[in-house]
Amino acid sequence: MDDTQFPSSTDRAKSGGLLWQMMHHEDNLLATRVSVFLVAESILIAVAAAMTNTVAGLAHTAKSPVRPELFGMTISISLAGLVLTLVFWYVLSLNFDNVGALMDELKIDDLGLRVLRKRAERRNARWHFRVIFRGKGMNWVISNVLPLIFLFLWVVTVVFSVLIFFT
Repeated sequence: MDDTQFPSSTDRAKSGGLLWQMMHHEDNLLATRVSVFLVAESILIAVAAAMTNTVAGLAHTAKSPVRPELFGMTISISLAGLVLTLVFWYVLSLNFDNVGALMDELKIDDLGLRVLRKRAERRNARWHFRVIFRGKGMNWVISNVLPLIFLFLWVVTVVFSVLIFFT
């Protein structure tokens, strides 16, 4: 059998190091994308809330009727926020899957197994990881729960704006 078919120990070490670098890069991408997501959503929610407040203030003032343009802009921003949330949810889920795939590959390596065991021990020492997250991990929570919270906020904002405009 030819030795060129199997990677040497130095090649395996190099590929293991490359996997660790790739995993670190994907994890940094996830953190950066979450930061951008939170900033974008916060700005949009602040603008939508200010506009909804303006619509509510105008609706209750007898002298000035609510202008349809203002209502339309409020709904447009809210729907844009809803779409942005869905897009980010998709991107964060893809990134989470990439990190998971790399972690699965790193489990083959002894160092990877030791790191994963140590991380699991430390996380399981905290009750909220055992009870609330149930082995899903923080990346899963960030990738899935944050977008759900923002989706809920956008739906509430749209419903609230419609109710104010039509009452």
